[in-house]
Amino acid sequence: MRFSHGAAAFLTALVLPSCSGDEPFEAPAPVPEKAAPPRSGKEVYMLLCATCHGETGDGKGVAQLDRPARSFLDGGFSFGNTKEALYRTVSNGIGGTPMPGFAAALSEEERRRVVDYVISLGPERPPEAGDAAILEVGDRPVVVRGQFHPLASGQAPITRGVLVGTLDGLSWLYDASDVRLLAVRQGSFVKRTDWSGRGGTPLELLGKPVHRSTSARPAFSRTDSSSPLRARLRSTRLDGAHAWVRYELLDDTTKLATLRERGEAFGTLTFSGYRRRFEVTDGGSGTVAMELSAAPAGESFVGKDGTHWTPTQDGDRWVVYGVRVDGREDASAIARDHGLAARLDLGRDLRWTVTTLVLPDAKPESLAKLKEEA
Repeated sequence: MRFSHGAAAFLTALVLPSCSGDEPFEAPAPVPEKAAPPRSGKEVYMLLCATCHGETGDGKGVAQLDRPARSFLDGGFSFGNTKEALYRTVSNGIGGTPMPGFAAALSEEERRRVVDYVISLGPERPPEAGDAAILEVGDRPVVVRGQFHPLASGQAPITRGVLVGTLDGLSWLYDASDVRLLAVRQGSFVKRTDWSGRGGTPLELLGKPVHRSTSARPAFSRTDSSSPLRARLRSTRLDGAHAWVRYELLDDTTKLATLRERGEAFGTLTFSGYRRRFEVTDGGSGTVAMELSAAPAGESFVGKDGTHWTPTQDGDRWVVYGVRVDGREDASAIARDHGLAARLDLGRDLRWTVTTLVLPDAKPESLAKLKEEA
């Protein structure tokens, strides 16, 4: 509603107290808005959790997932039965699964309340006493170096390994000798068995395997000749919520580029996996090939965000790789005699991502569903 100048002055005189002399007029202080009270644990659970885990916590929600959601009625959890372990899961999610983190959506009080509610759904039991040798990831990533047991029967132990634990519950095992990513796991981090036996005992990987590399080839090679390139580890660095692995690519003794990479959980509405983000921090020119897996087994397609997806078959499952270069349209994967590789430019400050989705089965409808969501 609009008022004329005279009407506005008249209304002001009626509402505001008169002022005389030099005394300033002080407008009444605005009434602060009351912050919404924290929701109860049950309210949060019904709003955000029941869709997957069921209203009673039995794991039978209405959401269609690539694997059954956890039943809370049995009382077991991925990272242990303590409140702090479950609070980290609610905050950060579980990498390699459809379970997201709610640190941005819920206040600390609401996260702690829903933790109490979830624990109340299960049987009464004393909290886990814990093992002093088990190293967990808290509010920062963790990097551990040492020896590790063989990843499969008949393989040699990993004498120089680098294990990176990220906040989303994934752990990333690299071979420090050539900076190959050997395995990605989900769940608890690592048991420091090397604290005994004068440091000569391998560390024990915990959690469940998400994906494991089956290639013994170097991670990088030339695109034109397939001749391998050597990767030399330079450092690991924690940067806030991220952990970076930094290394050089060498052709014999000539440095071609310095790269760094970090890993994170990734998923679509139905499928889950992990994503590696690469940056060239000191590069030159030319392209290299980054080994991915066995030869492609299905037709490639481009997703909504420009990611080039290429399916491969690994036993009774599909493993689908996606390659995307920031700001570029020329990302691609190339089929070679020995397998599938991503073609990558070594231009300075270039960034790219390589995504791995592990589908639960090799049915054609699984790939059709991925094309809808990717």
